[in-house]
Amino acid sequence: MASGPKWNAQRGFWYAQFWDGKKTTRRKVAEGPNGWKPGDPPPRKVPSEAYSGFLHWEGVEKQAREKGGNRLPTSLPKFLEAHVAIYHSPGTRRMIQVAVRRFLAWCDEQGITRFDQVTTARCDEWMEYMATHPSDPSKPGSRPPSAATLETKRGYLGAAWGRLVDRKLIATSPWSGVKNYGEEREKPKKAWTPAQFRRLLEASEDWLKDILVFGVNTGLRIGSMSQILWTDWVRPEPEDRHFGYLNIRQEITKTYGYKVPVSGQLHDLLCRRFGKHDKQFIMTAKMGKPIASRSQTADGIIAACAAARLPFPESPNHHMRRTFGRWAVFGQLNGVKVPVYIVSKWMGHSTVDQTMEYLDLELEDSFTFMVPESAATGDSSTPPPATSASA
Repeated sequence: MASGPKWNAQRGFWYAQFWDGKKTTRRKVAEGPNGWKPGDPPPRKVPSEAYSGFLHWEGVEKQAREKGGNRLPTSLPKFLEAHVAIYHSPGTRRMIQVAVRRFLAWCDEQGITRFDQVTTARCDEWMEYMATHPSDPSKPGSRPPSAATLETKRGYLGAAWGRLVDRKLIATSPWSGVKNYGEEREKPKKAWTPAQFRRLLEASEDWLKDILVFGVNTGLRIGSMSQILWTDWVRPEPEDRHFGYLNIRQEITKTYGYKVPVSGQLHDLLCRRFGKHDKQFIMTAKMGKPIASRSQTADGIIAACAAARLPFPESPNHHMRRTFGRWAVFGQLNGVKVPVYIVSKWMGHSTVDQTMEYLDLELEDSFTFMVPESAATGDSSTPPPATSASA
């Protein structure tokens, strides 16, 4: 379906994204503000002409569908290739391509080339096949994907048929209700310990050290971190007993705007960097230049992990965000255990359940909030030893 108006941060204009009857395409719907240049923050307001332009191209898409564009595909490879092309994010497209290529390779072995040959039974066979074969046959010792990974791959493929369901071309997706044969594995804790983080800093290049410290003290996504401005740092008043906060603007985050308090360590970093690197952006990369991409920081973290002989994180940039959340909850951020509902606000999550799942927290992790800090020293408030229910 058509979407927009969206902001092009590289060229400085608003555009609409829609289906023209053959492929998903983009069209400019409004120019950016006068004087805007690459690197400037996005405009706070969407101009009215951008909305009217989007409505025009939405109408074009509607006409294209009414003229016969809503036909079932015949070639399975072309259908899935068109599905991959819908995604403009290189990272997302790359992950979906991996699942699509593996599925098409299996279909080729089974003699499946047409769209109508993909039935629920065939989808079930593929899931069972994937659960018993290496994730990457080219790598010796590669294990079959876990249940969680296999479910993600099923979701990537099922989304293609889901679009046809949305357009009412098919009643149900053949991937709906397909059994997951993958092995359930314990999900690793996706965060550094304080000791691991110290080793990581020692092995990191100078430009990366500040990014790591900033990341584990704010929990910002790397996209937000690269766009946070000095004007977003709200300093405390003289009478305040805190270090101020960072104002995370709605346009640089996935959800609503929120605030993150500045820790003592982060305050020292901000004071040290102020006026010495970039007058606009707080965080920079090599040679004081803006953070170029997510891969720049991710590759730097992987290299530092290798030098420090630490396990490679599955998602290097998100490792900083999860470390922030877990350290706050367990009192490793500033020596005080922060309730999960507050950490949830600091991370911009909509629910506490989302935070619990994101940080790999169990319900039992919150029980220690009922134990006084002085209990560790063995005073009279120390909880009594557990007894059996029958007693």
